[in-house]
Amino acid sequence: MTSIRALVQEALQRRYLSLEAEARLRQLMRQPYDREDFRAIMQLQEECLAGRILQQSREEHHGVPQGADEVSCSATGSATAPYP
Repeated sequence: MTSIRALVQEALQRRYLSLEAEARLRQLMRQPYDREDFRAIMQLQEECLAGRILQQSREEHHGVPQGADEVSCSATGSATAPYP
């Protein structure tokens, strides 16, 4: 079973968050997770917000280039982009 930290680490190394990894993160985040997982999620969100992680979901579903406007890390769902 893949952990939150492993998925985050992979995204940080690749500088890319796939649809599959994003869906798996959402699934894992529905269950209890520890402080280290929380820190990893926050780090991923910061990297996404800064535009240092490209998100496949943003490329395919919104058609807006990464960094063209406020972009959220949709894996955490704690911030949203101003798209219709």
